[in-house]
Amino acid sequence: MTVDFDTVGQGEPEKLNTVTIRERDKMTQDCIAIDQVENYLRDRLK
Repeated sequence: MTVDFDTVGQGEPEKLNTVTIRERDKMTQDCIAIDQVENYLRDRLK
């Protein structure tokens, strides 16, 4: 999970309060709202 300039609003305004979650083995990434992290991880870590 990456917190970067976009997360704190110093990059793209539409990405404010988001994090990027990268899947190392699949080389994919998803940008999601911070308040959705718990659900996102719960769904993938079953």
